Amino acid sequence: MGFLIHDPNYPPPDIQASPVTARVDAIELMSNEVFVHLSTESTTFLARLDPRTQARPGHDIQIVLNMSAMHAFDVDTGATLLS
Repeated sequence: MGFLIHDPNYPPPDIQASPVTARVDAIELMSNEVFVHLSTESTTFLARLDPRTQARPGHDIQIVLNMSAMHAFDVDTGATLLS
């Protein structure tokens, strides 16, 4: 299984990509990757992106979610929501 969130300019091959627009709240530069703190109207999340990303704090960017690596569960029952 691979990572869930990707920069659409540098996606790995053969992912089931679903685009999402998010606000970049902060970035943490690492040697071979960038941790990007993102938010939407309803949630916040952390992405580990390719170091070539153009993500910049305060800007909206489009990312892609790898739906083939997605796992979602009901908070109350623990039942899987995706099959």
